[in-house]
Amino acid sequence: MFRRWALTVGTTVVVVAVLMLSGVADGVGGVAPSSGVGPASTTCTPSFVVDAYSSSMVTSVGTTLKNYLRTSDVVDLVSGNSNLTISPQSLTSWRSILGSELTGTHAVKYAAHTAGLANINAFFNSTYVLSEKSGTWQYVVYDYEPDFEPEFSWNQTNTTKLFLSLHDAITYAHSKDHHQVSYAIAYPTGRPLLGTNITGGQFVTWNYGAILKGSDVHGMWVQTQKYANLAANWTKAQNDLTTELQQYSLGGDLDHTVLMQVSLGSGSSNVVNATIAEKDISALCNSKMTKPLVYLWWTPSYISLLEAVMAHYGR
Repeated sequence: MFRRWALTVGTTVVVVAVLMLSGVADGVGGVAPSSGVGPASTTCTPSFVVDAYSSSMVTSVGTTLKNYLRTSDVVDLVSGNSNLTISPQSLTSWRSILGSELTGTHAVKYAAHTAGLANINAFFNSTYVLSEKSGTWQYVVYDYEPDFEPEFSWNQTNTTKLFLSLHDAITYAHSKDHHQVSYAIAYPTGRPLLGTNITGGQFVTWNYGAILKGSDVHGMWVQTQKYANLAANWTKAQNDLTTELQQYSLGGDLDHTVLMQVSLGSGSSNVVNATIAEKDISALCNSKMTKPLVYLWWTPSYISLLEAVMAHYGR
């Protein structure tokens, strides 16, 4: 049985939030022009997660974004979202390409990101994955939201059982001495955090801490971009989620499981502009969180926004 990684260390408060720059994964919208704000004066030194779900994006990560990336960062390689079939061949190929390009101080960690337990199992059982070295992937990430996998449920108990299946999948792989992936991460929709109305007018809330405890996954990255445009809801979402996760944390290491989320964008209630996003990150840094992990979801059209945010924090 693998222990969960804690979400508090001493007096440090861990807040989970999501930065979404595109219409992928629980949010849509374009991106506003850069805020023009210079490098951050705060001592905040966030690490970043950046996505890539196409060959062209992988090329950009290995070239244009290379000098912005550090060993504490994560490249999240995505295949098989939105009820599509995962391609382990693409994921392992992209991982190999980036492994040869991102070296030295740019040698990031890697996540294999997909939706649906069928895709999770296909990844673990793929000959492409099984032929890789131990520790090739830091994470496998289970994207869990409506219309992304047939098993999705708004029921908290059912959701906990599904995440337990994610835990069981990596536990079984490790029991067979297959250690290509180190940790399992649940990446659920954040809509039930403050309550959401679903079909039939049912009002749904989840306790994410209880799900974390019941599933025993190594970490949980909650998609909270829905609340980023409204300051009061954003603060409440952060506070509520932190309280829930702290309630069930068992103690341990923060390094690879805390996902601090901040959003960039325009044209949608799910995204914010760069100025607000920078304030969100700084606010979390000012709450004694000096090394948060920030997910920057981007699309090729908005790579300059991604660069601007990373540069703002001294990259």
